[in-house]
Amino acid sequence: MNSLFMLLASHFVYKLSALRSPTNEQIDEFNKLIVNYIWNGKQPKIKFDTLKGKKNQGGLKLVDIEKKDMSLKIQWVNRILKNDTLYTKLVYYFLPKIGPLIWQCNLHKSDIDYLMPRKSFWKDVLIAWCSINFKSPVNLDEIENTILWYNSDIRIQNKPIFYKKCYKNGITFVKDILNENKRFMSYTEFVARFGNVLTFTEYYGILESIPQSWKRIIRNDQGNQNGISETFFEHFQKKTEVYFCNIRLSN
Repeated sequence: MNSLFMLLASHFVYKLSALRSPTNEQIDEFNKLIVNYIWNGKQPKIKFDTLKGKKNQGGLKLVDIEKKDMSLKIQWVNRILKNDTLYTKLVYYFLPKIGPLIWQCNLHKSDIDYLMPRKSFWKDVLIAWCSINFKSPVNLDEIENTILWYNSDIRIQNKPIFYKKCYKNGITFVKDILNENKRFMSYTEFVARFGNVLTFTEYYGILESIPQSWKRIIRNDQGNQNGISETFFEHFQKKTEVYFCNIRLSN
């Protein structure tokens, strides 16, 4: 029986490493074939999940197709990052057009359909990677070093965001839009440092999309809701005053 499993495993490993991930239906069908073989078509006496376990735990170390597929897909990320060749550069043609930055993004696998609507092998690779890479920050250091772009925790109109101009100007992480006092920059501070890479509304749209729990940790004050809100309304008031002043002058 072990030789049979080894043969099946090697066969599927070869297929999974080079082809799209199997569907849930295909995985179920494969598992049924294994169960039918083991029990000779009779009612199983041991749960399949138990059979996938170690022998000293009552299992047979059966191949977990879903986990095996995920591990094989993740190995592709390691190959891509370690080899700067024409082939690896070609791979980025099939991924969201942000190059190697995609592996630093903090995407939940449920958001991949938005970025890559069509099914493909490289989409499966990205889904596998996001399944182990996605993590919401829980402390100040993690928040400051969290990426802004294609982060499932930072959303505008319920979608992760990416502003190419910002990225090209060195704005990548949350800490990049904090001032010396560890507060989010006002729009004036932002423009002074980076120039007009974002409009007033775009910049504050990003600030508003950052989770409130992160802002509280950054302020280190669980109850005070000032900081961002005051800065926003201060600049909003200035903008509206100039706007209405111009209207009065024009009249």
